[in-house]
Amino acid sequence: MVNRRDLLHLSFYKKSPYLGSDGPLRYRIEKAEVEVPADDSGNEDASSGDRSAPDDNADDGSKKSPTETVLKVTIWPGPFSYDKTPEEKMSSENFEFSEEALDEICEWISKKSDELKAASL
Repeated sequence: MVNRRDLLHLSFYKKSPYLGSDGPLRYRIEKAEVEVPADDSGNEDASSGDRSAPDDNADDGSKKSPTETVLKVTIWPGPFSYDKTPEEKMSSENFEFSEEALDEICEWISKKSDELKAASL
């Protein structure tokens, strides 16, 4: 089981990914930028996250989509490292870039770890 104290302070993720394990499950937590989907009216949902405005001065003349900063959590079964595990064995989930989201991440990783342990019995 992953506890909140097992994960580092949010400021760590601004600069580096964090890798850990819980039994047979390996995980990587990193800062990522994801595109913000536009709603039906063409406006972006401005209700959460750290957003970047579209770049009106793009070199190719096109506008870039706005992005949101998230914590991307990738899990995979051990024993191999992140770099040596095929992508098809990995699963990822995005969480809000916040201290509160680290609690959700602990719960999600623990749940996935329990599922992997049960499947290997």
